[in-house]
Amino acid sequence: MVLLSSTCRKSKDCPKDFHNDITISNNSTLTLNWKHFDPDSIYTLNGAPYDEILGPKVAALYKIRGETCWEESFPEGHSKYFLIFDNDTVQAIGWEQISGTNRGLLKRVEVDLDYLTNNDFTIAYP
Repeated sequence: MVLLSSTCRKSKDCPKDFHNDITISNNSTLTLNWKHFDPDSIYTLNGAPYDEILGPKVAALYKIRGETCWEESFPEGHSKYFLIFDNDTVQAIGWEQISGTNRGLLKRVEVDLDYLTNNDFTIAYP
């Protein structure tokens, strides 16, 4: 099992003990796909169908872009949704059939700064 933890790194705009990464952790035996989106958007065929394929018992880092940190990117009341899909379903029926539906959806997580802080900047499945 590969274990990656969220890291605290200081960048130009990110104070000490703030986070540049969110860990997406697959604690299951399934291969997963995950996608994120803002609450005011719908996940459809805009852009790539999913952000990454995540193998069984593997974790990956979702890095923030630019010289900032996650703490600064979630102003009061702001959140993102992370959707975790079964890769076998995505491959079997295709993203066009899944896009905008709950087909193959295993977990939907609304993530805000409180969620990240309480979960050590980790989103885990299951």
